[in-house]
Parts: sequence; C-alpha cells; structure tokens
Amino acid sequence: MQFLYDSENPFDARIANAEMYRKGIILAEWISFPFRTEDFRTVLGKIGIDENEKDADKWCLIDYDSFVPGLCRHFGEHESVEVLNTLAGILCTLSDYDGMKFAAVSETGSFASAPEEYILLCAELAEFTFYPHICSTYDLGYCFILESGINDLQYFLRYMDFAGYGKDILQAGQGLFTGQGCLIRNSMHHKI
Repeated sequence: MQFLYDSENPFDARIANAEMYRKGIILAEWISFPFRTEDFRTVLGKIGIDENEKDADKWCLIDYDSFVPGLCRHFGEHESVEVLNTLAGILCTLSDYDGMKFAAVSETGSFASAPEEYILLCAELAEFTFYPHICSTYDLGYCFILESGINDLQYFLRYMDFAGYGKDILQAGQGLFTGQGCLIRNSMHHKI
C-alpha cells in the first residue's frame, strides 16, 4: 500500500510515560507503526520506563499521526500496541487498489472505530467496490454506462440522465463519495 508523503508507515503514535503524564509532565516519544520489538523497547527507555517492563499501565498513547485519512480518529490512550502493530503490518501488505479502498472506507468513519475492527475490515475489503476519481453522481452514471457494453452508446447518450442513474447506483449499493472517489458497498454481503 502506498501511503501519503511516501511514508513506509501507515501511522505513528506518541507514547508517554503515564505516571509523569498524570502529573502534567509530558515525557513522550514518537514511534512509527509497524515497529520492531527493539524499537519499542528503545522508546520506552527514552521515556523513563524499564525496557523490560511488561505493564501497559506504565505508558499511554497521547497522540497519533496517520498517513491514511481518518484512520486514527477513534484511537484512544490505552490501545494495545500489539494490536496497532498488527494493523499496521496488515496495511503495509495491501495492494495499491486495496489500500485506496481501505483509505476511502477509513475516511468515512462509518465501518470501524477501533483497531480490532480495522483489522477485520482489512479482511472484508471485498465487500466494497471503489472507483478512484469518481466524485459526482454524473461521473458515476457515465462510468457505469460506458462499462455496460451498450453497442450503440452514441444513440443513448442524448437520452441518459447520468446524474440520476449515478444517484440510483449509490442508493442501491449503499455508496458514498470520499475525497479519493466513490465507494460502493456490494449489496450481496452482510454488514461487517
């Protein structure tokens, strides 16, 4: 998957020493996901936590920066770093098309709200069809007519209400527009 700004990582998190954070002192470091265990231990050491410490109550995640639109908006302070690391690893393996589809789904904020749900969403991307750069009902209707295989397209073009047809496609497929294109939920599948 290609991420914005040519980053190799889908998101970063700022890890803080929880005890100091509760006292109003921010002792924190950024880490990119996915990370290696030794990288995580190094970050813990920088914020004053024994690198062999296994107690997750000793740290908290106080900020996120994502290269996937909308991905981290629901992530909290006490997310499992193991789950986040798994999610990031999966995102790095997505094809460019599935990555664009995931980004569009993530941008909506409608289908997942926790890291575990995003992991499940990665496995269910086939439930969606994504049309990059289609950002209006007119363009969507026109695209579907062109792909329909009608032999005498020129004859029908003067009679078609492309915007109306595109609107019907969106309603039938539970579709919506995102900043990257049109996302349609395939009606034959069940809710995630």
